[in-house]
Amino acid sequence: MMMVWLYIREEEELLLLLQQQQQQQQQQQQQQQQQQQQQLLLLQQQQQQQQQQQQQLLLLLQQLVDPMNNLKLSGWSLLCLLQEYCSAAAAAAAAAAAAAAVAAAAATVTAAPVGDTALVADSPAAAVAALAAAAAAAAAAAVLVLAVATTWLGVYRQL
Repeated sequence: MMMVWLYIREEEELLLLLQQQQQQQQQQQQQQQQQQQQQLLLLQQQQQQQQQQQQQLLLLLQQLVDPMNNLKLSGWSLLCLLQEYCSAAAAAAAAAAAAAAVAAAAATVTAAPVGDTALVADSPAAAVAALAAAAAAAAAAAVLVLAVATTWLGVYRQL
């Protein structure tokens, strides 16, 4: 009779331990999902900011390249507009880099199993793609700044 009672007690303890582990795993999964949702929201906000900055860049570029506007601008006001454009381009490049960093963090780091404090890579290819996108955005901003500077020099020489 005592053996049966000990066996039932061990089974109950094992069942309780298993339930605790399952609860911990569920809590970790919920925390991971919350973190991923927060990262996704942050990434979406940064992408919206980046789109707004790109629209500002396009507007400034149109103002600089439009011949009718260039003829009306003095050398000083054209220089101020170019400075504003360069600032906007730098802000857009910074936003692209920040968005890529968030995307890389979201893609590469996930919580480890219960009892393990190590971090594991989830998708290194996604991180590389995000960093490549940031580099491409920064390069595109630099090319736009160079194009505007060249245009400005050509217009300023004509004035």
